Order: sequence, then structure tokens, then C-alpha cells
Amino acid sequence: MTQLVEKSDLDNACDFIKRVCVEIGPGSPCSPQERARAGMVKAEMEKFADEVREEPFVCAPGAFLQWFQFASVLGVLSAVFFHLGLLPFAPLLFTTLGLGMAGFIFLILIFEFILGREFIDGIYPKKPSLNIAGILRPKTGSKPPLARGERGPKRILMFGGHHDSALQFNYLHHFKNGYFVAEGILIIGVLVFSAGLLLHWLSMVFARPWGSLIAGLQWYTWIVLPVSVFIGFTFTERDKNGGSVPGAIDNLSAVSILLMIGRALKRHPEWQPADTEIRLLSFGSEEAGARGSLAYVRAHETELKAADAVFINFESIYDPEIEIFTGDRNGTIRNAPDVVDALVRAAVDEKLPFRVSPFPFAGGGTDAMPFREKGIRAGCLFGMRVPSQMVDFYHQPSDSYDIVNPQALGHALRIALEFIRRF
Repeated sequence: MTQLVEKSDLDNACDFIKRVCVEIGPGSPCSPQERARAGMVKAEMEKFADEVREEPFVCAPGAFLQWFQFASVLGVLSAVFFHLGLLPFAPLLFTTLGLGMAGFIFLILIFEFILGREFIDGIYPKKPSLNIAGILRPKTGSKPPLARGERGPKRILMFGGHHDSALQFNYLHHFKNGYFVAEGILIIGVLVFSAGLLLHWLSMVFARPWGSLIAGLQWYTWIVLPVSVFIGFTFTERDKNGGSVPGAIDNLSAVSILLMIGRALKRHPEWQPADTEIRLLSFGSEEAGARGSLAYVRAHETELKAADAVFINFESIYDPEIEIFTGDRNGTIRNAPDVVDALVRAAVDEKLPFRVSPFPFAGGGTDAMPFREKGIRAGCLFGMRVPSQMVDFYHQPSDSYDIVNPQALGHALRIALEFIRRF
């Protein structure tokens, strides 16, 4: 398969990433710049695909990361009710209200961040975003487009990445490894405060005063809570003009690999498996909680399951030693074992450096997550060492075209092409 990877492909991939970064710039979820980046992807796919589809959707981009700010407001109100509960007037009522708000913050942490659900999306404004799908139809037995009632392809093989870019993580940009301290304060703070208020409420219900616990919660509200609120409101930059992160590695690197796959298969159509439709999917709003891939799965779930579809995601391809994830969504779901094994065999056959790893907790999720949640076979190739490379450019303005690693792109491409051969 190595003959399919030509230097011109890698040159074109690097040039594409540079053009997006220079001509359009950063494109945070649902921004005009994100839509412009999608348009550039579409123009490139039209050079090789049988069909290119625009698939618009709407989402609430503010919910996924700005929940820190919403939770901070709730935290302040919870602390106010806690202190009111120390007064003689209706102490149980005020303590219950404080506990309820703290408990809701805990639920936001679990469902919005850990599990990637649209838990509080309804309170944020909806905005338009866009997925781009390049279709390579089967070279045998196809009659595009399909008429009503006609069966689709027997198999669907999909590759994906996202064209939107992240908002700057301020603490990662300014303090590097100090980012993990800031994130820990937010997450652990929610757990400690919620647990403390629950214990305080129980001590009131069962009339067993716990003075040291009350003193600890008071100190928490005067010292830790203000720090948490400040971090929550300054965790990310504002999304004006698409933000300040070009997103060359995260995740134009993946989109460039999609384009290389398309060009390689146009030159060598014999490598496309019979009766298999290949879809190259460039998602919007991944940085808003994988909302683009979620919208795609919702729209196509029935046909994907009917065709026993497989999805391979590329994420942040920078390091030549490609990481094959065995899971996703903060390690709470498992990638398809047969897909993981096939990716491993492809890397071995191509004699490429790789490692197989579980998905890290607090790492969020990738665009493979919605596919796995619906039972569609999926895997993910990752190319960034955490934390050593992460602190250098991840979600920072330094994630620009000048750090792109063509060797890493080539390794991921070779694994994908060998996977196609084996499919």
C-alpha cells in the first residue's frame, strides 16, 4: 500500500492546512469562519468524490464548555443558600435549596461533560453549523442516485475528522501544566462541595449537628469557591471572529487525511472494496461536544445500521507514533474490538510505530463517540502525546500550519489505506 502514498499528496495536505489557516483563520463552532472552512473542504472534495453533500444542522455551541460559567453562577447561589441555612429562619429549606443547586452542578458535570449529553443545551441559543460528506460510490453494482425503495450499498465505510477549531484554553496557554491544576479545581471542587452539602443536609434531617463540617463548608465558600468561579469564567476565550486557535493539528490534520484518501482512491479505484460505499465526513462543531457527528448519526442511523457501517475517526495527528484508542467518551464507552484489531493489523503490516491505549478520563471525546453510542462499529486514530505535546499547542494559537508533521499524516494515511484494503 505504500505506493499509494505519494509526496504530492502530503504536499497538498500541508498546503490545504496552510490555506485554511491563512485565508480563513480560526473557526470556532457555528462561527462564519467555521462555515468558510467547511466550504473549502467541500471544494477540495469535489475534485475527486462522486458526490459531495452539505448537511446543515443546529446546535448550542455555548453549552459544552461554557457550562463552567453557568455552574459558577449556580455555585454562588448555592453558597448563599447554605449561609442562609445557618440562620434560625427556615434553615432546612435554605439548605435544601443550596443542596439542590449543588446537585444540579454535579449532574451537569456528569451528563454534559463526562457523558457528552445535551443536558443543558436547551438553555443556550441554537446556531447553524455544517457537515460535509464526500461520497465515493461502489465501483460495482451501483446506480446513483438511488430511486425510492431501492436498496443502498451493501456496506458503508466512513472516515472522519472535524473542520472547526477550538476556543483557546486560557490556563493551558498561559500556565501549561498548570492547566491540569485549574481543571482539577473545577472538577474536584464540584464533587467536594456537593458531597459536603449532602452530608450537612443529612445531619440536619437527622438532627445530628456536625460543627466541623459546617466550618469546612464555610471556609470552602470563602476561599475555594471564589477561585473556582474565577477559573470558570476565564477558562476559555470568547468566540469573537472564530477565536484565536487555527486548529492545524486539532483537527485540520484529520481533514487533510480525508482528502488524501479521496485522491488516492481516485487514482487507484481498484482499492475500493466491491459493494462498499466510502464516505469521507468532515464534521462541524466537534469542539462543542461532537455535535456535528451526533447530528450525522441521528440523520443516518437507520441506513448505517442496515449496511453494518464502520467509522474510523482521525484526531489531532501530529506524532508519528499513532495511538489507537480502545475507547472514547472519557473512557466510558468501548470502541469496536474488531475495528481496533483491524487498525492494529494495518499498522503492523505497514511496519509503522503505534500504540494501543484506553481513552483518558477528562479527555472529553472524539467524533467516534456518537457512532459507538448508537452501536455502530467505530475506532479512532490519535496522534498527540499527552501531556508533553498537548501543552505545546493544544487549544492554543500555536496550533498553526507551521507545526504540521507530514510524516505523521503519512503514517495515519497508510493505516487507513491498508484498513481499506483489508475491509
